[in-house]
Amino acid sequence: MRRYNKLPDEQLLKMCSMGNVVCMDVLIERYQLNIKSFIFSKIKRIDIAEDVFQEVCLKVYISVISGKYKENGKFYSWLMRLAYNLVMDQYRLSKKRNTKVVSDFQYDIISDVEYEYMEESLEDTIVYNQRLSELGSLIKRLPAEQQLVIELRHYADLKFEEIAKETNVSVNTALGRHRYGLCNLRNMMRKRECVCV
Repeated sequence: MRRYNKLPDEQLLKMCSMGNVVCMDVLIERYQLNIKSFIFSKIKRIDIAEDVFQEVCLKVYISVISGKYKENGKFYSWLMRLAYNLVMDQYRLSKKRNTKVVSDFQYDIISDVEYEYMEESLEDTIVYNQRLSELGSLIKRLPAEQQLVIELRHYADLKFEEIAKETNVSVNTALGRHRYGLCNLRNMMRKRECVCV
């Protein structure tokens, strides 16, 4: 396994698609700390977070070995997006079951104030969940480039240098897309408040 450690992702993925599962283990191990850190930062219960991590690994194996994953030089971004989607699935599931296993997804990207999740009343919980749902739907209405940068920055916790590399743009472009994305989110929220009043 050690001999594969220095190979680039693209080569490992190619070998995986030809049936070399050892290369898949190398890839998972390469990004395991980042994936687990992201998942564990969003999900409160360790047992559920570990299950989500295992599900990420399983989906990666299936996608790559079955040939569904198409290599385009953005394996890490795809991996983090997969982790993000599975965390969101878990959040939706916990919401349906009325259990609290997922954290607040850094709601502060809108208000610049950290939103602490407090278990006070059913009304607080409903308002909190509604805000998260609204935020998610607003993010999906952003232009694709802005949406991706917002998600990579605030959900996958990537630095702007990493975002620039993963999206094949300059750091300044990534910063600009992030700034415009946040401005657009704030404007959409203001309009929504005006309509609701």
